[in-house]
Amino acid sequence: MEVRIEYNTFLLRQITGRQHQILELPESVSLRQVIEELVRMFGEQFRHSVMQENYKQLKMMIVINGKNITEMDTSIGMNSKIVFFQLATSG
Repeated sequence: MEVRIEYNTFLLRQITGRQHQILELPESVSLRQVIEELVRMFGEQFRHSVMQENYKQLKMMIVINGKNITEMDTSIGMNSKIVFFQLATSG
């Protein structure tokens, strides 16, 4: 199954060295498994950039096929598009 990943943050572009990529994954995966695969590819810096310190909550907004996702166990379907966005901060 192909999944398109887009990195719409400067930090993730620096870590990955790219703006987007295609991942080949098993047919049934969760967002958590996708993130674990990206950590395997790019190292712990990727995990620290995407997840809170407890590794249970996201630091970034993740949109899958146009829907904002907050649950790590969300299923990823075939030919999905996953986009990572930096959360806006006020100050």
